[in-house]
Amino acid sequence: MSLFANYLMSLYKIGQFQFNQLNYSIADGYVNLFKANQMGIFIVLPFTIFFAIIIESDFQVNTLIRMENRKQLFVHQLIFGMLFSIILAVVVSVANYLTYVRYTSSIVNWQEKNSVFMAITGMAKEWNILTIQIIFILCFVNFLMINFTVLLFSRWIFHRSIYGIVIIIALIIWDLKQPPHVQFLYRVFGIDYSKFTVPYILFIQILLTIIFLSLSVLTIVRTDQIKRCDFYDL
Repeated sequence: MSLFANYLMSLYKIGQFQFNQLNYSIADGYVNLFKANQMGIFIVLPFTIFFAIIIESDFQVNTLIRMENRKQLFVHQLIFGMLFSIILAVVVSVANYLTYVRYTSSIVNWQEKNSVFMAITGMAKEWNILTIQIIFILCFVNFLMINFTVLLFSRWIFHRSIYGIVIIIALIIWDLKQPPHVQFLYRVFGIDYSKFTVPYILFIQILLTIIFLSLSVLTIVRTDQIKRCDFYDL
């Protein structure tokens, strides 16, 4: 249902661009999906809450005893989050393509003068849809892993997932109320047309995520043995 609502908002955007005599392509749909009012509310927030519910079972006594140390359990949760993000990214990518192909016959038109890409960037670029989909999936996984790690950090350090969820909601609200150039999550870790005009920005984005994940791992595993306060009911 959340994805359906998300695409209704995206299709409304198509109508806006067509009204302005701009040709919207399927490729533009992948960029449009990374908006605070769509990605944040309809994808990031519900799936982060779902992730929080799933990992809570890891903090039951029998699971903690079986894992024996923090590092093993935390890495297990990161791997689960990564696989979950990849599967979700592929599903959303396919659903995005199948949705937009019904409303536009143009797959990628970023080299044309009346394209949305040209109107926003002032540049013409040759891209193929497969490369755009791969970049979308990379950014999608990257974006979700940042949010999942904030959640895990909250659960491990403060022993409550709700603090992480509150932080994520606060960041979503901030980005909703700010112009694109001062947004945080969506400017730093999301997709916009600049990723396709200056591709090295994508690699910087992924590097920032790797650094963030590494610092989180070092913080969580600073005490190797599991503590009493890590237990689910204690």
